[in-house]
Amino acid sequence: MKKFFFTLALLCAVAGAGFAQTVSEGTIILNPQLTNLAYNSFKISSDGASSKFSMYGLQADGGYAIKDDLLIIGGVGYQGLKFEDTSGSMLNIRAGVRYYIFNGLFASGSLVLGHGKLGDGTIGDLSFGDEGYEEEYVESDAKADLNSLNLAIGVGYSIFLAERFSIDPFLNYTYGLSNKVAGESFGMTALSLNIGFSFYF
Repeated sequence: MKKFFFTLALLCAVAGAGFAQTVSEGTIILNPQLTNLAYNSFKISSDGASSKFSMYGLQADGGYAIKDDLLIIGGVGYQGLKFEDTSGSMLNIRAGVRYYIFNGLFASGSLVLGHGKLGDGTIGDLSFGDEGYEEEYVESDAKADLNSLNLAIGVGYSIFLAERFSIDPFLNYTYGLSNKVAGESFGMTALSLNIGFSFYF
């Protein structure tokens, strides 16, 4: 919790470093991102049991301003995953919007569809036991399929270092709408700090 409030304070502090700028209608934006950096809090759950996991990744978004300060955003990304002692990876695509509220402060929302693999080639059955996420290992070369549909909402600040370039720190909250691993459904929530680099054309 202390990290969470520290992150909020950091965002407020860096806000003063930027200068007010409007994203004009017709602007195209390219926005590569480093995801899940300084603050990470992820949890998966099923039948009342829960386990934490970690993620890290890269995201590449592009957008178009359909009116001043309102952008339609789409993108692709890669995520590395670690559940307990099991690692995996996922590719995702997303579509959503970003709205600049004032002085570089923006809010965003998107749907994120992902598919990946989980395991080291020896996973046979995945389940949630009394103490959370558990694995039953068998001799197999198969990895578990991981499929997800998530809602991501965030708030951030664009620090314009030049007229057509900004650094965009933002907090992102992800809520799992539909997630399955090895055919089993599980719930997922995530709170993370991301850093984006926006180029405006």
